[in-house]
Amino acid sequence: MGKQVRKSAQEKQRILEETKTLGLVETARKYELSYKILKDWQDIAVVFGLEGLKSEGSKLSPELKRLQLENQRLKELVADKELELKIIKELLKKHHSKSRPENDRYDIYRPTVSSTQSIAIFRYKCQYLLLL
Repeated sequence: MGKQVRKSAQEKQRILEETKTLGLVETARKYELSYKILKDWQDIAVVFGLEGLKSEGSKLSPELKRLQLENQRLKELVADKELELKIIKELLKKHHSKSRPENDRYDIYRPTVSSTQSIAIFRYKCQYLLLL
């Protein structure tokens, strides 16, 4: 790595655009930057946008930056889990409506099931449906 030169926010954004086509490693080699720097820029751009990439601008504490990055990642994780649940519910509805006759849907003689048993049944059905 050569002499360190500060990059403007626009240069950083342009370099990050190149990472989408070349990848982080190749872009880091091309611009003689470390992989970690590019990854940090990428994380900052996700959370703060172009304003976050300005070198002189953001003087947030490292703890606050870390918490904001963690918050962003957790939001993405929650969104993924919500999507998973939505898909599983739709699969269960489709499977449930196919497997039971209409007049059996409101069977009053069905034995009651505890919440732990129903969770185990739900997990089993989800695994079964994913195997189909």
